[in-house]
Amino acid sequence: MFNPIHSTFQQNCKAYIDFKYNDEKKVLQVYTYNLQHNHQVSPSIFKHLPKQRRIAEADKDTIIEVLECEGKFSVCEETYDYNKKSGIFLGDKKILTQKIQEKTGKIILRKDLNNFAASLNKRTNGYNDIQNLILEMKNVKGATVDVGHFENEIVSVFFQDERMKKMFELYPEVMLIDATYRTNNMRMPLFVMLIVDGNGETEIAGLEIVRSESIISTSSVFKSFKKFNENHSRIEVVIADKDLRNITAVKEALPKAKIQLCMFHVLQTFRREITAEKRKMNRINCKRAIEVLTDMVYAVSEKQYFELYNELVKMDEILLMEYFNDNWHNIREMWILGLRDKHAHFFNRTNNRTEAFNGKIQSLVKKYSNIIKSFKHILYCGQYMATIRDHKAAMLSQKVSNPSFLCYLPKYITKNWEYF
Repeated sequence: MFNPIHSTFQQNCKAYIDFKYNDEKKVLQVYTYNLQHNHQVSPSIFKHLPKQRRIAEADKDTIIEVLECEGKFSVCEETYDYNKKSGIFLGDKKILTQKIQEKTGKIILRKDLNNFAASLNKRTNGYNDIQNLILEMKNVKGATVDVGHFENEIVSVFFQDERMKKMFELYPEVMLIDATYRTNNMRMPLFVMLIVDGNGETEIAGLEIVRSESIISTSSVFKSFKKFNENHSRIEVVIADKDLRNITAVKEALPKAKIQLCMFHVLQTFRREITAEKRKMNRINCKRAIEVLTDMVYAVSEKQYFELYNELVKMDEILLMEYFNDNWHNIREMWILGLRDKHAHFFNRTNNRTEAFNGKIQSLVKKYSNIIKSFKHILYCGQYMATIRDHKAAMLSQKVSNPSFLCYLPKYITKNWEYF
């Protein structure tokens, strides 16, 4: 059997020095001591020990000053931000550690630098962070902020600026909802609510940070949204993934809206749940069941759906039918293509818009960064995307076809016919 070799700095050294406080002279005096060590004693080795390399509070400002001077470390108002992608690279660390050693007189290794950067991004007091986030949101010009409570605890923080509210008033028919994770150090999901404008572009209708994706938190999302948007009754279609908490919350808040499930998530769920192990099926029947269910998703009518449903019944797989009847059969109008197309979804059959927006956020916001800084970056991301959409709309309205080239095209073809 392989026994790994372990090492330790603990050698049970008997050396010690005891001090005693002298009341008369008001000083510390050596009381007893033993200077006999059972290991090598060297000032140079002593500097390399972990406790001596540990960065003290007094040295932190000096280290940050060196990092800032080198342009490798950015200090924000609320927290220190360390970015691995554009921060301290392997080659830079060798130079930085030497400069920090010159300033502090301590031995600093690359891993010490990493640990220092990580320690500055640790979670702070959660309640204070949320309170500061609310204040930061309210400082945005024309912003609407609403805090949801449950049993004296904050479960959600809703945010909507002037553009979000205006866009929803103009285009309220279709809403896409989804949550993205790991955007802040509070581990609170970000709930994104999107709409589609007249040019087919994605617009943000609202943002909400929730404590979790529980029914209570999700219901609070729609309560806040309804509270500040009178046009919520004009929402015809809500597109979401198959999350019973989201579906329940949408039904309660928007009883007239039709809920449609993202087709990609539906097919993904089928492949994950219909397996030989979970449904006690042989692999041939399992493969056939997936094919039938996929055809169901793209069924153009309810008649075609029931023809495929009968094929599943004929397979005589009890666990398969129990799962399907309990979870899918009674909500077929949410995920069958032919039944979905009866309502105006503007060709949005998946949550690709929300996935694309979430991808842009995650590319900009560092995982588990400070919640206030995270919110600012998300807001910058939304504003930049809005600028791009406005630019496209402006160019679309100003550009016209150029007939001058078309006038000369027939003459050019006739003159140079031999080249064609």
